[in-house]
Amino acid sequence: MKKVFILSLTVLAVMTAMAFNGASWAGRGNGVGYAASQTSACVGPMSNVILTGTPVTITGSVQAVCYGQGITVDTGAGTAATIYGLGPIWYWDSLGVARPTVGDVVAVKAYEVTFSDGTTRLIAVSIDINGSTVTLRDMSSGLPLWAGSRWKRM
Repeated sequence: MKKVFILSLTVLAVMTAMAFNGASWAGRGNGVGYAASQTSACVGPMSNVILTGTPVTITGSVQAVCYGQGITVDTGAGTAATIYGLGPIWYWDSLGVARPTVGDVVAVKAYEVTFSDGTTRLIAVSIDINGSTVTLRDMSSGLPLWAGSRWKRM
């Protein structure tokens, strides 16, 4: 009888912990636990941390397109740069601008950011392509414009 009581209390404690910590375990839709996504430099997974990077402009011809992984731009003289953070296809469609394809000439304003795991990436904030400028991030917060109001709740 005592073992059943202890087992019942243990199950109750685990259920209570899950109920009160569910938001942190679920990551609030960020793909990582909420606590893991929080640093002194950011509010969301990559928000303000992007603006702590070094601003750069990359100009050249698109060499490769890897949806979900960015684009590679040939900057000339045998050098290439991979640019991340282009946003979903539907965002580009909503602006009436085609996403970059191989051969397109682009000028990308980005931030070179070194993340806590030591990786360095170029995160796009705007792209000039075919006579159009596509703004990808809010420059006061670094938040992606396609994310809408879900970022404001964080």
